Amino acid sequence: MKKLWVMVVFLVLSCNSADKKAEQIAIQFLDAYFKIDYNTAAGFCSTELAEELGSSLKSIESLEDGIRDMIIKQTSELKTQIVSVDSESRKDTVIVAYKVLLPDFPNGIENKLLLSKIEKEWKIVELGIR
Repeated sequence: MKKLWVMVVFLVLSCNSADKKAEQIAIQFLDAYFKIDYNTAAGFCSTELAEELGSSLKSIESLEDGIRDMIIKQTSELKTQIVSVDSESRKDTVIVAYKVLLPDFPNGIENKLLLSKIEKEWKIVELGIR
């Protein structure tokens, strides 16, 4: 009975640790993403999503300086808040729900990220899941 109890405690702690690690990755990604630091953000992503961010960065870099500066200024005012981390519905996959808080919209807009274990590391594999 004691061995079973120890295993249950270990599993719960492992899950909580995995949730916290995935949440930290999500926070770091969102911070870089909304600062339009797509090179840093891409480091938290799957290869495919990193390539998409690279394309987005090229599009932003091709904008006129004034427009690009305005976009960067507006996105720098955004704040994010983690709402929940769901690791129970799938193995090696975590859904992180977060809010984007805008100065003129304090209730925020909720969205989700999908993280998966890729080579033993949490990586963002999908943005804006429903």
